[in-house]
Amino acid sequence: MWCFLAKKTMSQITKPLILLRTTIDNILEHPIIVYPTIILALIQFLVLEILYFSPRYPLSQFFSPLISHVWSEDFLHYPMDLVLLPKMFYYAQILVYVFGGALLLAMTTHIVATINNNHRPNLKNSLRESARFYIHILFCFILSLILFQIFSSMYASFVNTLFKIKTTGGAMAAFQKTLLWATPYIQFFIGILITTLLIYIVPIIIIEKKKIIGATLLNLKVLLRSFRTSFLVVLIPTLFYLPILVARNNIELLASATLPEIQIFIIVLGVVVTMAIDLIILTTITTHYLFLKENS
Repeated sequence: MWCFLAKKTMSQITKPLILLRTTIDNILEHPIIVYPTIILALIQFLVLEILYFSPRYPLSQFFSPLISHVWSEDFLHYPMDLVLLPKMFYYAQILVYVFGGALLLAMTTHIVATINNNHRPNLKNSLRESARFYIHILFCFILSLILFQIFSSMYASFVNTLFKIKTTGGAMAAFQKTLLWATPYIQFFIGILITTLLIYIVPIIIIEKKKIIGATLLNLKVLLRSFRTSFLVVLIPTLFYLPILVARNNIELLASATLPEIQIFIIVLGVVVTMAIDLIILTTITTHYLFLKENS
């Protein structure tokens, strides 16, 4: 029996809001689903703490030459060290996902599938099974980065082309300023689109035990059946990150109105919100894929 979506009609299941609500109910019923996400969040907070103290001894012995060489010595001192912190944390997050973060998120898929099969989930077993396909999960993560870079570069080229058009004002000048202001938000929605295009790959790798190429092809096949639902399942939770994005884009104003340390608060809040979004999306998409598979 379908344990996650019992008593739901087929028409209700295909509705993204019903799927998301069902996911929240299941997370509350099975807290173990959250454990890999909590572990990943704690790892990121540890990395953030290390980076925060990086200009101080003894960490400064390693970080000071690096920061001075890549940026400048000014960023070793308060408050410029806090200005640099978000950028350093961004690159550190990529490393975290490469060296374990993607694996921890894949464990969520395995736990959801285990519960669906009416078996008792076990973190150690989920880690072991997910680790078998780590290289393919990593390829999926790298693929998403490459696609994001390609789409972002295309948008940047489009903006640069428009800015080469000489204008003395009017509608074109306003349009150019709007495009420049909207760049972070365009990239935000590019990320949503790319996430949707690759959304079933990790569940397929874990559930079907397929390699990256086979999983990618099957992912496209599933998307042809349920792109609208999949897109909305990704879009709706991700929209909760928009206030964080707005705060990040106005960080100088916020820091001057409050304290430079506000950047730390925004980073921490961003990690919490991002982890919650990833958890809800991955759990929902895994549940939806299992339903589609069972009813295909």
